[in-house]
Amino acid sequence: MQSSFLHALASDFEAHGAAAIKICRMEEPGRYVQIIASLMPKELEVAHNALSELSDEDLDEMIVKLRAELANTEKPMPLIEAKLVEKIEA
Repeated sequence: MQSSFLHALASDFEAHGAAAIKICRMEEPGRYVQIIASLMPKELEVAHNALSELSDEDLDEMIVKLRAELANTEKPMPLIEAKLVEKIEA
């Protein structure tokens, strides 16, 4: 029974899911954001970083090299700007 329910749900979502999401976003934006938040992981586990094993001198050297590489690039790094268009209270 459980697999038939999941198949029916998947079929219904395939047919109407995008429209239902759009309706929810437009009519209930707070609920829309709540749904998105519920899909996000509750905890974020940070894996071991190889940079943590480097000495301060090694890190300084890497920074100097990266700055030199960035200075030599023909295209400037893209700047992303954002502004708050509408504040939604949850």
